[in-house]
Amino acid sequence: MKTFFRVLVLGIFAVVLTSAMTTAAFGQDPIEEKAALYEKYTANYAGTIEERRIAIKAGKEYIEKYGANEEDKEIVDYLKGAIPALEKGIEDEIKAEAAKKAKAETQARYARFNKDLTDKNWDDLYVVGGEILAKEPELLDVILVLGSVGLDEISKTPPVTKYNDATIKYANMAISKMNSGVKSTDYGALGFSYNSKDNATAWMNYTIGMIMYHSLGKTDPVKKKDALNYLYAATRVESDRKKEPRIYGTIGDWYFAKATELNAERLKLDQADEANFEAIDKSVALEKAYADRAIDAYARALQIARANTKVTQAYKDTMLDLIKKLYNFRYQQPELKTDDKINLYIAGIMSKPMPDPAADVTPVVETPTTTDEKASDGNASGARTRTVSTKTGNR
Repeated sequence: MKTFFRVLVLGIFAVVLTSAMTTAAFGQDPIEEKAALYEKYTANYAGTIEERRIAIKAGKEYIEKYGANEEDKEIVDYLKGAIPALEKGIEDEIKAEAAKKAKAETQARYARFNKDLTDKNWDDLYVVGGEILAKEPELLDVILVLGSVGLDEISKTPPVTKYNDATIKYANMAISKMNSGVKSTDYGALGFSYNSKDNATAWMNYTIGMIMYHSLGKTDPVKKKDALNYLYAATRVESDRKKEPRIYGTIGDWYFAKATELNAERLKLDQADEANFEAIDKSVALEKAYADRAIDAYARALQIARANTKVTQAYKDTMLDLIKKLYNFRYQQPELKTDDKINLYIAGIMSKPMPDPAADVTPVVETPTTTDEKASDGNASGARTRTVSTKTGNR
């Protein structure tokens, strides 16, 4: 087709050139220059991009110089129609090459990402993951993977904490993307594939909460407390995290520690020469409230653990022991802290709504009884001590 087109064009030029040569005898047109321009056009219009640009330049110069000549009208009209097509062809080819190059680069990034994921080369995974998201910011699978790495790393001995901040950043990003409607087929990739939005959402909240509590929270009590909100959120959707006892055990740990902290401060008031009975009473009421929250969380952890054969008996025994200690702290009347009472509470715990950690802890104000007045932990003096001391322990 190109050969036929070129012959046709040359045929047109031959006719026009004959006419032009007739007038050249009278010195009206520079025949040699005109022929050179047209030859430059015909020699390059079917070549490479650079050659076609030479042809376009020559053709435009021909139109500019000879467009007004009646004897050049046929060639000028042809050039006016051909040049836009040549320009579009160059533009389309450049775009196609750019798209081909971009696709190859994208595939190379994907391959690198998958290799890093397989090899657990987390440092480079975050680098190439960032490059991928710079081009495709809605690629949820990549975001979910980057929001997963740090959880396993803090479980190592010794814990690896270098990925904490990046993991939390991308886990929060994943939650935000999913809430805004971004979807996926696998919701992750390879070892970090969550299969559904609910499961992915729960895992991202769980990951953030566990890193904040067990790693960042070691030096930052604010992050430790904020972790509870993420752990609680992980239980609000239907997923395998809803039946993860460690979520509830971790929440229980925080309430247990808070009750212990208040208890220690209150015991100092008890032992003071001038005891502040009003402050003591307020502390006791708040200690009981935190104890109630801890009992609730530990009971959920134990009930879920009992239904899971993969959970060790040691873990279950620890949960039950903590619950009994808290019952002994929370209630002074012997009839309120029997094994039957405790087991009945544990058995029915999953039918009750779990307290939201973001909700205020309401102090438990009870009317003192004779039994209350006589209760003492042996560490404080005076009849005003109404509770027994709690002691934290490793789960």
